[in-house]
Amino acid sequence: MGNNLLDSSIRKAQDGNGKESFFIVMNLSADNLKVFGDESFDEKGQRVSAVAALIGTEKEWVHLVEKWTETTGGREFHAAEWETEYANHPDKEKHKENRRIYAELTKLIVESGLRGFGVAFDIASCREHFPAVNSEEGFYKCFADIVNACGSLAITEKRKIEEFTMDNRKGKEYNAGLIYQYFMQRPEWQRENIFLTSKLSFDNRSNPRIQIADLVARETMKFLDNYVGPVRRVMRGSLKALATANQRIQFTAYEGPYFKSWRDQMGELEKSSGTNIQEYAKWLIANKQPENWSSRFHFIIWLAAKDFEAAPTAEPTEFEKFDATVGRLLSVSHKELQKREKRYQKQRAKKKRAKT
Repeated sequence: MGNNLLDSSIRKAQDGNGKESFFIVMNLSADNLKVFGDESFDEKGQRVSAVAALIGTEKEWVHLVEKWTETTGGREFHAAEWETEYANHPDKEKHKENRRIYAELTKLIVESGLRGFGVAFDIASCREHFPAVNSEEGFYKCFADIVNACGSLAITEKRKIEEFTMDNRKGKEYNAGLIYQYFMQRPEWQRENIFLTSKLSFDNRSNPRIQIADLVARETMKFLDNYVGPVRRVMRGSLKALATANQRIQFTAYEGPYFKSWRDQMGELEKSSGTNIQEYAKWLIANKQPENWSSRFHFIIWLAAKDFEAAPTAEPTEFEKFDATVGRLLSVSHKELQKREKRYQKQRAKKKRAKT
């Protein structure tokens, strides 16, 4: 059961004859995992979006937070601000000190034993193939990868995820919750009962655990932005330290070739995901839903539920299906989907008139 013996207590008891005995009370929840994540964008939110999350036991988190708070002096840490607030200050020592603390905080994460994932999305490259894309779509793709990776890690470690908390950025909580809900339906995850919480939680950056995730999210974003941005730069020292932490923190970047492949394989994506755009238009009308990303995720959940009901014991490829479905929906703009919806409404109205 992992390290829960270290978090257990020895208690003494007496039987009816006054004979003493000792027993160990094991804290089984000490092995449970907790996930904290955040997102990051370039300064204008036009080139790169990224999401990162760290995962570990409560004991690992408490140990790191104690050292983190001591290092920051209790200041609320925001990675981007910490790096830039004194960049142009006349007193160069202030900027130098912030950089020193940033490096020390990175070292604390590396030494913490926490596992983690960072996923970056090249918005500009994606837009070359899918013109309607913005940073919102990038966030959804990255977040889905993060949830999938954390769930897979829990299965590998034979542990349960007790808490999953993201930074509460307004406007994304609802759809992020829908993505989380989708993954809760995965048959193999349900069989393993790896998620002890069925709801995604949100907190703000006054929470040191969100601050810790913020640093990794920024490093993930800079990892790709320094490669595809206007000025190409070498890998940052902080990122190198995180990426070489015994491979406990893994990074993924989606850029040009990936999106070209997505576009070129639209027919296969539609076939593998079971997503027919016309069917989606029909679903919107039948359920009286507006065309937006919330409706798209509800549609994906509905499709998945149909698949699970039809073949609940089949070896699933749910993440691949989710990825393919998002890709298919991404390929059609909001305006085009609205046109198809209206076209279907007219066809349906015409059929009704013909019957009467």
